[in-house]
Amino acid sequence: MPLDTLSDLQERTRCIEQVVSLLVAKRYREIEWLSCGVRLDATAIERAVSTYGRTLVEGTATGPGPDWVRIRDSSLLMWSVNVPLFTAEEGLSDLTLSLTLRQTDSGRYRVEIDDLHVL
Repeated sequence: MPLDTLSDLQERTRCIEQVVSLLVAKRYREIEWLSCGVRLDATAIERAVSTYGRTLVEGTATGPGPDWVRIRDSSLLMWSVNVPLFTAEEGLSDLTLSLTLRQTDSGRYRVEIDDLHVL
């Protein structure tokens, strides 16, 4: 099994930042393409954001970061991640992005959107 290294953490962080940036920019189709539509498609993502009714913004460096849980049922690294989201109206919001990151043979990660929900 590959080691959990700084470069691995940077790659995982890059994936999360990419998804959050697309979410903030309301580029739901690109998120669906990036995640291959696993679990949530663009319509479901847009509906979750619209139902929440606030304006998503990029998080702050001082805000809470992702909650990582390593999944050990695989020969490659897999992570379950809850990402706190921020809104213009609230700052840190109750809306949470839940992802699964699956490492590929190349060492990159494939993103799956598990849920976009209020915790």
